[in-house]
Amino acid sequence: MIIGGPKTNSKTTFSSANVSSANHLFMNSTEPVIQSVTVQGCDLSTVTLSKVSFPSTWFEVTVNATENCAVVVNTDYSSEYIVTVSGLSNFVSRDLGSVQLTIYTSFRVSNIRLSIDSYTFNSSTNVTLDIRNNGTVNAMLSSYNVTDTAGNTWTSTSWAGPTVVSNGVVSTNILIGSSCQSCTYAGSTNAFNGFSPGNSYTIEVVTSTGQPSKFTVVR
Repeated sequence: MIIGGPKTNSKTTFSSANVSSANHLFMNSTEPVIQSVTVQGCDLSTVTLSKVSFPSTWFEVTVNATENCAVVVNTDYSSEYIVTVSGLSNFVSRDLGSVQLTIYTSFRVSNIRLSIDSYTFNSSTNVTLDIRNNGTVNAMLSSYNVTDTAGNTWTSTSWAGPTVVSNGVVSTNILIGSSCQSCTYAGSTNAFNGFSPGNSYTIEVVTSTGQPSKFTVVR
């Protein structure tokens, strides 16, 4: 769907990461350049604005509750422009001027909020996480990936993960390398065969409804 002014050759894209749970709104723009992003009209304690792990032109809005929010995007463009919106199944957008655009969108998510109480490295290919669900909906974990600081990643999409009940804590093992025969590896050859002392790793677990949660562990 195309919205905005009559200009062509837009390089501005807004898209949700997952239409079924739509808790992520990714924004990328090289023309006009996005200078800042704010969120209005929803519980700000549930909202995360992030540029972590993204190029400088990318922004991410994550809402960990069901909310109706206005996402205000400030740009440096001096005239009207076309904006492409993809993946958002329920949104309204309004051009408030040449350098500001507001997207009104409904974030429809299960209220699942996962964190880790503690973790233990059992070996160089096995780490146990104590995962807590601070939300109001049970979380069935179905896949995970583990990434080192260089971007090398082990992924398990056939993981028979546990169900973390609301306000509950579950211990689960995350396996990589030789300990995980069903895992797939993406990255430099032999660059990430196991957890090395002193190094940090990002573990992302994904629920059966497609909601991801990321944790950082250091061996």
